[in-house]
Amino acid sequence: MNMKHTFFLILGFLLLMPVLALAAEPVNWGLGLQEGASPVKDRMISFHNGLLMPIITGITIFVLILLIIVVVRFNRRSNPTPSKTTHNLPLEVIWTAV
Repeated sequence: MNMKHTFFLILGFLLLMPVLALAAEPVNWGLGLQEGASPVKDRMISFHNGLLMPIITGITIFVLILLIIVVVRFNRRSNPTPSKTTHNLPLEVIWTAV
């Protein structure tokens, strides 16, 4: 890249910086993402709220249910003599692959 290209690259970036600063500021204790300054950001927010949040919420609830089952099922009162099993190679390989 020669000096002319570098100059125009830096100049273009400096001219774009005010446009990039048009995004909304974060709000204290706000919930969700900042408002979008472009249609692309609006689509990103829609993707986040419409697809990712339900998936993340579902995984979180699933893990919470599993933790509750483990706490109830494997506490000292209901399981006084725990198993001495420490490794299960097929289970570990499947878990790693998933």
